[in-house]
Amino acid sequence: MKRNKNLETLSWEHHDGLVIAFRMEKGINNNVAPDIVAQYLLYIWDHSLQHHFWQEEESLTAPLQATSKGRELLQQMLDEHRQFKNIVSTIRSNNKDYTPYVMQFYQKLNKHIRFEERKLFPLVEELCSESELKNIGIFLHKNHQPGKKEWNPEFWREKDE
Repeated sequence: MKRNKNLETLSWEHHDGLVIAFRMEKGINNNVAPDIVAQYLLYIWDHSLQHHFWQEEESLTAPLQATSKGRELLQQMLDEHRQFKNIVSTIRSNNKDYTPYVMQFYQKLNKHIRFEERKLFPLVEELCSESELKNIGIFLHKNHQPGKKEWNPEFWREKDE
């Protein structure tokens, strides 16, 4: 799907998010210790996703409030962001079985990204003038923080690769 250039940094980060979800899923499926996969999830949250959610909320809230459909999709985005925060809080406070929380996180992340790419962003592109999109793009490019690559776990690879 062709994305307006002013929203491209969010789409780049969505691509990274799909890779992250894939790695978590593979880690769990490869029977990697759930606390290791949870540590990866928390690292990604602290160094990437939390900031990504902030950027979306800061840049997309105003234009989405312009219509009832926009408000509905905005509310879904905000609710889902809150659900991710709650899962992270649960993982941070839980010292037992992380598996169900990690699974819930990567499944939700996959769905959330697809929702934003297929429904939310097209509506933003429809609602905003080129000038408004340009202002969003300026904000996003100024605040873009590429995901940190210091920890690129190999746990998601098959054992015999």
